[in-house]
Amino acid sequence: MENTQTVTSPKYAINWKDAARGLLIAVLASVLVVIENSIDAGDFNFNWRNISKVAVSAGVAYLIKNYFTPASVKTEISNEEAKKIVAEKSAK
Repeated sequence: MENTQTVTSPKYAINWKDAARGLLIAVLASVLVVIENSIDAGDFNFNWRNISKVAVSAGVAYLIKNYFTPASVKTEISNEEAKKIVAEKSAK
């Protein structure tokens, strides 16, 4: 199996993946706010102002975090290779 590498965006930069993930975080945070408010209130009402505040806050917080995080290289390896690495580290 061939290893694949993914390089994250460099420090002080945002790429399209970061923006898409920020949008996903914003949507998920909004859904959680709707669920939490519905459980607390006992009914299913939407407070769009609070939902939008949480969505914007969560999305922007994620983008800020990625803006200040340095670039890293992530390598995907097979299970066999992972077992070899663990065995080598355990032997030390």
